[in-house]
Amino acid sequence: MSNIDNYSKGGSGGSLGLLSFLSNKKGESYKAKYYRFGVIITISIVFLVSVIVFNNDNNDKDNNYNGYSNHEKGGDEKNEVITKDFKVIATQTGTDKVAGYMYLPKCLADKTGNSCTRPNCIREECKTWGHFYDTIYNQYLGKYSLPSSPPIQLLEIGYFNGKGFEAYTKMLDRNPKHELHSMEISCIEHGPRSEGKWPWGNFAEVHQMYPQLLKKERLHCGDASQYSFLKSIWDTKMKRTTTTNTKNSNTNNSNSATSTTTATTNSQSSSPPPLMVVIDDGAHLTDQMTTSLFFWIPRLEPGGILIMEDIQPIVEANKFRTHVLPQVMKDIHWCGGEITGSMNKEIHDEPCFPQIQSFIASIHCEMHICVFIRNNKPSYEASEEDSIATINAFSDDTVKQCLFG
Repeated sequence: MSNIDNYSKGGSGGSLGLLSFLSNKKGESYKAKYYRFGVIITISIVFLVSVIVFNNDNNDKDNNYNGYSNHEKGGDEKNEVITKDFKVIATQTGTDKVAGYMYLPKCLADKTGNSCTRPNCIREECKTWGHFYDTIYNQYLGKYSLPSSPPIQLLEIGYFNGKGFEAYTKMLDRNPKHELHSMEISCIEHGPRSEGKWPWGNFAEVHQMYPQLLKKERLHCGDASQYSFLKSIWDTKMKRTTTTNTKNSNTNNSNSATSTTTATTNSQSSSPPPLMVVIDDGAHLTDQMTTSLFFWIPRLEPGGILIMEDIQPIVEANKFRTHVLPQVMKDIHWCGGEITGSMNKEIHDEPCFPQIQSFIASIHCEMHICVFIRNNKPSYEASEEDSIATINAFSDDTVKQCLFG
């Protein structure tokens, strides 16, 4: 049997037959040599093409993660993978942002309703204490949690007992270019509210990070519903375009002895990262939530976000959900001019909130939490008038007029 026949039938155990076929044989005909040479070339081409396709496929897999390009996920050429899980982190710190997962099963199992915070709610997730915010925070903070992630400045409104701030800190601790700030009213001077003081105790001081945050001028004690306080902290401690001779940035802070640095020393001396995230977890009062929206949306960098927590199910926040949020949603679709509808009826289209309409690209809401996403317009230093929502933003007549004409 010839070598060709031997190869076609498998020869000496397949691989040995192939080696025998590829070796040069003395005395074989020119026809056999040419045939053998052609087979060798064909096998080589097929092998090279297979290697190229395999490598390209692997590169595609490396450069994509769950359907997003590596750039979109915030990684670099090292193809880093997001491993931080906000649910795990927040459970460890004890914040109520994910506490719903823990308390809901007990609530539903208790037929008396005594284990539920709001037993009369129809929707089961609303019955229990705590929230389910991990999906929002994984989506919007995850891309900033890598060593190669872009710089980020984050502001929390409502430090309270520090458990939420600790969760953000741990979520972003691998990013060497992150800078976190928080605002809290309970650490101002103790005394009557009528005198601009706080009579109900310092909730913030119970957290271990409290002294260090004061010293580094990252925790700012004051009323975040007041334009003057917001503007001062923004200018001197965050944006850092204005310096101050005041040794302690924490207005009316009874713990002023713990902070002796000026606005241009320590960590505040370097250029600040861009403000990309603002989180309102404060008093959850409609007017204060709206103040956060109007003040911070223009000042966020392009692509930044404002996260508004707890817009339901508490009465104090209800008008933000029923009055403010629908008007912002209408403004996202605003075109301007006359809109011609059926029977040639013309409706004059006006934005509800022209102060912020031109800065919001979209809104993403999940249960009791919304994310206002900044468009690509450069950050803007709005005037005091434009930084504060007018009272008629919550008026039933004003809302009806803007929404329905």
